[in-house]
Amino acid sequence: MKTRKILIILAVSLTAVLALTACGGGNQSQQEAGTFPIPEPDYNAKLSRDFTPFEEAMSTLTDERRGEIEALMNTATIPDIQNAFDAGFIT
Repeated sequence: MKTRKILIILAVSLTAVLALTACGGGNQSQQEAGTFPIPEPDYNAKLSRDFTPFEEAMSTLTDERRGEIEALMNTATIPDIQNAFDAGFIT
């Protein structure tokens, strides 16, 4: 019985150590340095997006049209959306 308790304690301890190691909980240097949460890195490969081709289409989008599309999307099934595309209601 005593051996079983020891084995259970060892298994639980090992599981805890593995879980902490897997999620980075064992990295004491970052915790001690107080860098949590880890700051977002400065990406140098970010692409800037150019939405100017859509400005004309967006300028003609009225609140009424926006409401029609929103109503469709809130209740539509996939076949409803496909039919809306086929009918030219949405593009």
